[in-house]
Amino acid sequence: MESKLKNAIQDQQLRDMIRGMKCYGLGSFTIAEGTSDATIKTTSGNGLTATPYVIDGCYYTKATTDNVTATACDEQAVSTRCRYLISINKGGTITTTKGTEVTSVTTGSITTVAVDAPTRRYTSTAASFTSFQAKMMVNITGFTYDGNNGIFRISAVDTAGYWFEVEEGRQVTEASGDSVTILRESELPDLPIAQCPCAILIITTGTTTFTVGTDDITGDIGTGSASFVQVTEMPTGLIQ
Repeated sequence: MESKLKNAIQDQQLRDMIRGMKCYGLGSFTIAEGTSDATIKTTSGNGLTATPYVIDGCYYTKATTDNVTATACDEQAVSTRCRYLISINKGGTITTTKGTEVTSVTTGSITTVAVDAPTRRYTSTAASFTSFQAKMMVNITGFTYDGNNGIFRISAVDTAGYWFEVEEGRQVTEASGDSVTILRESELPDLPIAQCPCAILIITTGTTTFTVGTDDITGDIGTGSASFVQVTEMPTGLIQ
């Protein structure tokens, strides 16, 4: 009980810290696709023309900039998902770093999953998890309680595919009924030294490959998908 309480307090403290970063604009960039092909852009919130950010306790600013050249990354294969970390250094240079691409696996939207907090187990009344394995990371969305959503690492999985358990423990017991989607998630790369994280670019390829820095982020994605998630808008469980 003491351990669970400590984890809950630390989890809330981290959430509060992230919300504070957004409030004061410390690294609260909005990153989006640029006007020109294969580029990104930065915008500033709170009516500012430049975004402040902090690295090693020092204050810097980055003016709103369009058509920022995305760092060239290795090609991403067909039918894979990958998260790319976008960060900025003291000089205002933005870097895109590729994470680990993984084969696309998803349950789609299902309403059959319940959560048991004491065992950290997600159970389905159907064999929904036959494609998942221990040590995989999964991204869970759709539960009413936010603590049941987020990115987790699977610690054990039923061979028949009816349940899996996760390493992280912030769940609340919840019955099935919510429209939940669980997909295999890629691991983020390490943050480059002396840089501030800005956003995560998520690319899921379909029938074509994709290369950051070469291909247009949405125009050349084919049957796949592309989205940006701002770091300061992410719930704690999605930071991993």
